[in-house]
Amino acid sequence: MGGGGINPLTGVQAKVNKKTKKKIEVLKKKLETLRRQLAGARKQTDEPGEVERLSAEVAQVEGSLTELKNS
Repeated sequence: MGGGGINPLTGVQAKVNKKTKKKIEVLKKKLETLRRQLAGARKQTDEPGEVERLSAEVAQVEGSLTELKNS
């Protein structure tokens, strides 16, 4: 039937327009950076609230990424 299956390498639907694909790429990079920052913040607890702020931001970006992948 109609294409649009999930690509096993990227986890993204095969028929995604270029704009959406670019947004997904940008969000993945942002997520990678945030996760590194979060790992550093967990080791270095000199800024109160930093871990919570980064955790919330990671969750928000993950939600946006999931939403785009499923659209």
